Amino acid sequence: MKRTMTLLLCLALTLTAAAQTQTPPAGTDTLKHLEFMETPITGTLNSFVNKMIKKGLTFSKVTEEGVAIFKGDFGGYKDCEIYVYSVNMGKRVTSVAVSLPFRDTWPELSGDYEDMKKLLTKKMGQPYASIEVFENPVPYDNRMLYVTTDRCDYKTTWRRDHGVIAVAINNAEYDHKDYSNVRIIFMDFPDMGKLPDQSLIGIN
Repeated sequence: MKRTMTLLLCLALTLTAAAQTQTPPAGTDTLKHLEFMETPITGTLNSFVNKMIKKGLTFSKVTEEGVAIFKGDFGGYKDCEIYVYSVNMGKRVTSVAVSLPFRDTWPELSGDYEDMKKLLTKKMGQPYASIEVFENPVPYDNRMLYVTTDRCDYKTTWRRDHGVIAVAINNAEYDHKDYSNVRIIFMDFPDMGKLPDQSLIGIN
């Protein structure tokens, strides 16, 4: 699953690089943007942080890399972590990632994935692409092992007019311990129609 998140992050970098060339002068942004919590993903990092606080999210900190981190509820899940990314030293936010609570079992993890997939499908219609496979046939009881050893590839994406939304099963290792959860990523790109489909090949 590290491969899945790497591909998603590569897509985010592709969109971010394009966004850097499209950042309009202050006060002149007339483009439409992808929304997160009914809020357009645009403007400065500081202004977006304030909007998220008004939405009820709890601000935690801004990292040295310029990522704003929040705690809050999302899609019926409590205690999620929300990450807001920006370009040009915080001059324009470009994407938001929601990290659902960590899970220790496949039924919990796959249940979260299916819940988010159904929620987003109900809101946005059928996905642009979806892949849900293991590296090879695996007994049900061993599926969590495949997640933690990067042999599980579960992700679904929706291509919108102004960006991409993706949900994926994610696994990360910290201090020799695996942490698995579902992540939802909102990547803004106002001129999505001009982006070649090849740019999305990493999440097909």
